[in-house]
Amino acid sequence: METTPALFQNIARKDNLGFWAGPQLDYRRVVDFLEFTTNDVSRLAGVARTSVRFDEKIPLEVKERLEWTANICNLVFEFFDDEVKTAL
Repeated sequence: METTPALFQNIARKDNLGFWAGPQLDYRRVVDFLEFTTNDVSRLAGVARTSVRFDEKIPLEVKERLEWTANICNLVFEFFDDEVKTAL
């Protein structure tokens, strides 16, 4: 049995949901997977709805919150091994 140091137990071991395209997170894929609206992303990141974007000028707050959300989704997937349950 593989043991992970406690420091890294809150980081998913694999990108089972395919959110990462190389070193870059596919922000749109995370949003679509969870069926988030622009308002949802705005509230999640604490930015104005008009500031939500997913291109190279993505606000840092949106970027960070979606990276955290992608990690959480992958952790949940590791437990359930089911995309539908993970999205719920």
